[in-house]
Amino acid sequence: MHPIVLGGGKPYFRSGLSLALKPLGTERLAQGVTLLRYAPAGSDN
Repeated sequence: MHPIVLGGGKPYFRSGLSLALKPLGTERLAQGVTLLRYAPAGSDN
């Protein structure tokens, strides 16, 4: 999955869904993609 900030199409998540997330880390892959890792805020991950 490569989410984008702008664009059209079918939403991946249902409308109105809000989830607080905390960042876990980032990793730059060989293809030039940056992997962003998140967990739900308040979890022990």
